[in-house]
Parts: sequence; structure tokens; C-alpha cells
Amino acid sequence: MGSESTLQVLSDADPIFTARMGEAHKNPGQHGMPIAGDDREAIAIASALIRQIGYEPVLIGGPVMGRHLVPREALSGERTPDEIRKIAATLK
Repeated sequence: MGSESTLQVLSDADPIFTARMGEAHKNPGQHGMPIAGDDREAIAIASALIRQIGYEPVLIGGPVMGRHLVPREALSGERTPDEIRKIAATLK
């Protein structure tokens, strides 16, 4: 597993609205967490961790798509998995 890919995948959790993060486990899968990366092992690890806290991981593409996962970008903020997929489909 490449450490750069792992860091990319794990760092992309930043846009989630953290005030509710501790409550997500009460309704698992209701909120999505977009991730970007190309290392399958890193994606699997990150996805398992994301599910453990009650979010549904949504892979939006390779590392270059991580640029959309920062504050004030299209995918920032809390969204459902379907909303994330719809928005991600419009991004390049």
C-alpha cells in the first residue's frame, strides 16, 4: 500500500460537518462521506473506518478528484450518498 494514496484517501474526510459526526452511528449509511484515491487497499481501509462511524463511503474517483473535497467546493458539507454521487458525476 502506498503511503501517499493512504494519506489522500484519509485526508478527504475534511468536508464533513463535524458537529454531527458523533451522531452518525445512530443512523448508519444515511450520510455519505466522499473519498478519492486509487489505492484499492487504502480505499478498503478508509471505507471500513468510515462505515464504523456510521457514514457511507462514496468513492468519487482518483486522487485528482480530491480537489473537490475541500471547504467551499461542490462536495463540501454533509450530504446523502446519493447526493454525493449526483454531484460527483458532474465534476471533472
